[in-house]
Amino acid sequence: MRLTIPRMAPDFNVTDIYGQPIRLSGLRGRRVLVSFFREAGCPFCNIRCYELTHHYKKWKEDGLVVIVFFRSDEADIHHFIAHHPRPFSMVADPDMAHYQTYEIEHSRWGLWRGVFLHGGRMLRGMRIGPIRASKDATLIPADFLIDEHGLIRETHYGRDIGDHIPLPRIELFALEGRNRSRGRAA
Repeated sequence: MRLTIPRMAPDFNVTDIYGQPIRLSGLRGRRVLVSFFREAGCPFCNIRCYELTHHYKKWKEDGLVVIVFFRSDEADIHHFIAHHPRPFSMVADPDMAHYQTYEIEHSRWGLWRGVFLHGGRMLRGMRIGPIRASKDATLIPADFLIDEHGLIRETHYGRDIGDHIPLPRIELFALEGRNRSRGRAA
């Protein structure tokens, strides 16, 4: 069962891999992208982290906070992803407690669909950073755009292991937030 919108985003109180505390309800007043990735050794995750890193400076200027969850422990995230510093928060959730709260799905079909449809993207991810076979190959990524009031405004449950919310959709969400904050200031 997927989370429906609009609804309040399930709160979480976590510490990222850099030791920084994050409480979702503490980010009220800001727009947030919460992404659930597969594992730190996943080539699709490598390429997506690269893309998020590339766009993050602009999104941050627009007031967007990015929080990425991995079904990996901190050591694996540091080894596979964080060896290239990332400007956004990354959270280890090896027990998948938050994945369950956000109704993250599994799909055998999504595994094979992703490999066949996104093979080129997978190869690019393999070139970006180290990879490792997944412990849970059927875990499908998901993304949530959360507004200033803590409401989920958009959900994107991936159709396959390489499917995330399109980057232009995140860009628009961040820009809408920036325009709203400017309107309040005027």
